[in-house]
Amino acid sequence: MWPVVYSLLLRMAAVVLVGWTIRLMDDAQDLEVDRLVGRNNLAAHFAEGTTAYALASLTLAVLCSPVTAVSLFAAAYAVGMAGDLTILPTRLPAVVEGAVLWTLAIL
Repeated sequence: MWPVVYSLLLRMAAVVLVGWTIRLMDDAQDLEVDRLVGRNNLAAHFAEGTTAYALASLTLAVLCSPVTAVSLFAAAYAVGMAGDLTILPTRLPAVVEGAVLWTLAIL
C-alpha cells in the first residue's frame, strides 16, 4: 500500500512544482506589463532570481516524477505557443517551436 501512496504523492508534488514553474515563467514574461498597470507579480518579488527559482522548481518536479513533469511542462508550453506566429530566437515561429517540444516530449 505504501508504494502506491508514495508514488501518488510524488506525482502530486510534480504537478504542484510544474504549476509553480509555469507561474514564475509567466510572471517573468509579464513583468513589464504588470508594472505598467500597477499589478505586482512574483517576478517583481523574486527579481533576478525568478528564472533560477523556476528552473529549480522544474528540476525538483522532474526528480519527483519525470513523466508527469515533462508531460505537463511540454503541454503548457505548447498551449502557450498555440496560434502565436512570433519568430523566436530559434528562428522558428512560436507555434512550430511548441509543436517540436511536444513531439520531443512524446519521444
